[in-house]
Formats: sequence, structure tokens, C-alpha cells
Amino acid sequence: MKVFGELHPAKNHTQAKRWLLLNAIVLTVVGLSGMSYPVEELSRRIGDLNFRLRGTPATSRDVALVLIDDRSLNRYGRWPWKRSMLARVVRAAAAERPKALGLDILLLETEDEKDDREFAESLRVAGNAVLVSKISNSPGGKLWVEPLPLFSHSAVAIGHAQAVLGPDSICRSVPVQELTIEGARWAFALEVARIALGTPLEDEGQYLRLGEIRIPVVGETSRVRVTGVESESPRFLTINYRGQLEAGETPAPFLAFSVIDLLEGRTHGQLKGRAVLVGFGSTEIGDRVPTPVSGRMPMPGVEIHANLADTILAGR
Repeated sequence: MKVFGELHPAKNHTQAKRWLLLNAIVLTVVGLSGMSYPVEELSRRIGDLNFRLRGTPATSRDVALVLIDDRSLNRYGRWPWKRSMLARVVRAAAAERPKALGLDILLLETEDEKDDREFAESLRVAGNAVLVSKISNSPGGKLWVEPLPLFSHSAVAIGHAQAVLGPDSICRSVPVQELTIEGARWAFALEVARIALGTPLEDEGQYLRLGEIRIPVVGETSRVRVTGVESESPRFLTINYRGQLEAGETPAPFLAFSVIDLLEGRTHGQLKGRAVLVGFGSTEIGDRVPTPVSGRMPMPGVEIHANLADTILAGR
């Protein structure tokens, strides 16, 4: 009798080994799927390694920085500067016709009335200024730090400046929105990009859209109820870092000028057509956060915003 499908003993042995190997792989995958933290940690490390292996990207064509650095502070005095001085910075930057002008500077207290009005007028005339709000560090004060109404009404947008730190204290993303006392705020860099492109921001759930640019969002879009209050679950924007400014690095990730260079006319029109962010550079005043591309020093907050704005505008 002829038996169909009968296998040679050697073939039986080979097939058994293959089945054992397949089962081992399946069991390993199933086991790892229940260990979300190690898998997430591995994913983070691979992503961080990619930044270091890809080489030095070209300088951004979309974003530039004007930095309040040690040189500026030595020239114009200790921080805080008078609002009339900030008005000079805004006017000088706006004169080069950037597409957007983001100020990563907290403007929460009233100072000299004349200086405050001069600064507010500089924001109004610029016509494309974006300001920041952020969670307060004061335990007994307001939950959110917002710009003075005089300045808010003169700017075209306000964005939140919150970052997200992973379990390893590395910043790889920022929240799409944060709820403030004034309502939901989009991320500061997202607002800067929106103004630079001159197009409405559309929320498509797992994507945001600015004109032809689709921006992927990490996180669910379902609505949840917490203690009877309905809100949207957190979503995040991943930062595709171009790099961190380092002295002597060529090419630099961004065009960056000291406030001195701006006010003394040494920017030579290079801010034109770019989204320009003004904030603290190599000084102890500003906040610094570790990132996947940080070297010896964590990255200044304004550079994190610049990297996210560049991620969006360059469609990376």
C-alpha cells in the first residue's frame, strides 16, 4: 500500500527542529509583549542611536535663533531686561521679515507702564509674534504662567512650553495640547509653524495638518472621563532632532545669532523667510533639558522648540 505524505526519518527530525525553533520565537515574542517597559526602552535606545549614526544634517532652512547669551548679558546688563530693550529686539528681528517670531520668554509681571506699552506695540506691529505659557513652579501661586493681557492681545498666538521627559529623563516629545486656565493651548513650536505657514491647523486625530504638511501624533485620540470631567487623552509630537548648537560645529543645526549681532546689524538679512525663535542660549538663566543629541550640557529650551518647529516645517 502506498502511503501519501509519509516522511523520511531525517526529514521528520529536520521538521521537528523547525517547529521547536518557531515555537521558541513565538514564546519569546509573546513574553516580550507582556514586558512593555523593556520593549519601549529598546525602542527609545534604537531611536537615540539613529540620531548619532546618521551624521550631521545640513543647517535648517526653515528655523533660525536669536539668543540671549552671556555676550548679550555682558553688553546690555543682567536679566531681566527692560521691556523697552525687548521691544528693540522685536523690532530688529521683525525688520528682517521672518515668517514667524516666537518669543520663548515669560512675560507675566507688570513693569514700567511706558516700557510695557512700547513692547506691546512692537508685538502688534510685527504681526506674527507668538508668546509662551507654561506650568508654574510656584507651589502657592497660579497653576499656569500666562503673558500679561496687554501682551497677549498684541501677539497673534500663545503656545504652551511644556516638554515630556521619558523614564530616563530624556526629552523626545512634547504634548500636542495642554489645558490652561485660558483654555487649551497648542504646543509653542506648533503655533510658530502655523503662523510661519499662514495656514489653519486641522486636527485629524492621529495626524495634524498644516496645509500640505501632515504631522504624525503619538497617542490615542479617544475621549476619557476623569472624576466626571470629559477630556481628551494625551497626545504627543515626536521631535526629530536636527542637533544641538555647539561652539565650532560645522554645519550648525540652525542659524543662530546673539542679540548683539541682531542689534548691531550683523545678521545681514538671514532671518528673512524663516521662523525665528528668541530665547536663552548659553547662559545659566534659561532652562536646559537632556535630549538624545545632547553632549556635555543639556539642551536649552529654545533649541528644543526650534527642533520641533523644524521637524514640522521641514516635514521630517
